[in-house]
Amino acid sequence: MRTPSQVLSTGTAVYISGRGRPLVVISGGPGLSSRIYQKYLAPLAEKYQLILWDYQGTGASRAHSEFSFEADYHDFDSLMNELGLKNVNVLAHSYGSLVALRYATQNPDRIAKLILSGGSPTFEKSHMESFDRKKETFDAADYERYEKIMPYLLMNLASKEDALEFMRLEWKFHFHRKLTSEEIDALVEDAEFNMTAFLSNTDWIEADYTSKLASIKSPTLVLTSKHDGPVPPKYAEPLRQIPNSKFFEFENSGHWPLIDETELFRRQVEEFLG
Repeated sequence: MRTPSQVLSTGTAVYISGRGRPLVVISGGPGLSSRIYQKYLAPLAEKYQLILWDYQGTGASRAHSEFSFEADYHDFDSLMNELGLKNVNVLAHSYGSLVALRYATQNPDRIAKLILSGGSPTFEKSHMESFDRKKETFDAADYERYEKIMPYLLMNLASKEDALEFMRLEWKFHFHRKLTSEEIDALVEDAEFNMTAFLSNTDWIEADYTSKLASIKSPTLVLTSKHDGPVPPKYAEPLRQIPNSKFFEFENSGHWPLIDETELFRRQVEEFLG
């Protein structure tokens, strides 16, 4: 278990490194800790005060009475207030983009610059269509295992081995390149994934901030990936409604350009933040 820099009143574990203008990172998920992001974003602490945090029930953060997007958003809002963060940069990935977009629309003067990677203002359609994309992406044996495991997961009857296999299959779907078994095992370990949080947190699927994008004042960098399975680039297109937005697409990445094209990812972040 990593040691947090501090634990907030909400039980949220926070990890702070470096100096300079704060760069707050909001992880993907739900149910995913910040460990993977720390691993690949650590060099940014040479230029910025890097602030990462764990969702409830993941990493070193305490679990609440229920897992929900509402609770995750409340924890981020509390983090911003307890740390006295104003006019800071924010980097959000995937599910985390919903947290960031909601905050940016409700607090337009507290985010200096916003970076959204693999994000969208709404995930409902992408989430539903992802099952068809998995059928196209997986080989026959993998998809057969996926179909067999899912009902047990949804009914909360899955064994520990079933849950582990589900996570391995999900990681395969998240990457364009073929992962080795060692890489998959490392990702499963680094994710510190909370399966209960993933299955219980369902209100995020209905969240939609499309109609509020025009109210965002922060200059925004939208990072998409040509081979993103969970969130293909077309789902990021509505983000062009953000008045001061810029797009960049990674040519050789899946859902995790942070890992697939690490140096290019960090360079895009640094150039945008200046």
